[in-house]
Amino acid sequence: MMICPDCALSLSVTDPLRCSVCAWQGEMREGIPVYLSKSDREDPTLKEYLENYRRLSNDDLDKSILDERYIENQAANLANCVGDDLEGSEICDIGTGKGMLAKALLARGAKTVTVVDVSLVYLKRLREVPNILPVLANAENLPFAETFDVVVSTDVMEHVLNVGSFLFALNRSVKKGGIVYIRVPYRESLLRYSTHLGCSYRFVHLRSFNKDTLRIYLED
Repeated sequence: MMICPDCALSLSVTDPLRCSVCAWQGEMREGIPVYLSKSDREDPTLKEYLENYRRLSNDDLDKSILDERYIENQAANLANCVGDDLEGSEICDIGTGKGMLAKALLARGAKTVTVVDVSLVYLKRLREVPNILPVLANAENLPFAETFDVVVSTDVMEHVLNVGSFLFALNRSVKKGGIVYIRVPYRESLLRYSTHLGCSYRFVHLRSFNKDTLRIYLED
């Protein structure tokens, strides 16, 4: 079900962009529903973060930051991990980017794929794709509770500001008995993301992972 980003209570099916309890009000932005909490909208750090990713995604669409063949292969690899038996599944793709993974999951039989991103320009490219449902939301405060059979997160957890809130939001979004698939860079050097060394963006990869840290996060 959809839940309010402010009070976490269920939203009306007929009016999912307004909370009748706390008066939170969402918006439609160029055909995309926006589910940002009041605190997210007012937080100066998050405002800078969102602007950072607006600029990054525009640059990426102008000239792909990563080789698109690599992105397609990575999408196919993760889709293979999720499996071929997805008939009728409702899936959420967190940090969808160009939507390659979402399309791969639909090809394997998913009923719908809800694609979440903080970049409007990425989401606008997917709004006319059948059975793909774009949502602009903060991955640390997703507007879902026990909604999806499968949640996938591709190279997102290294970007978020608060890992604990991110994992809480993913766990809350999946149905009981559902599965969350998370992919992250492994034992990565972060020097390449230093502005002193030419990186154009303040917020890129904010942390690295190894087996021990991932086990602690996911078991907890």
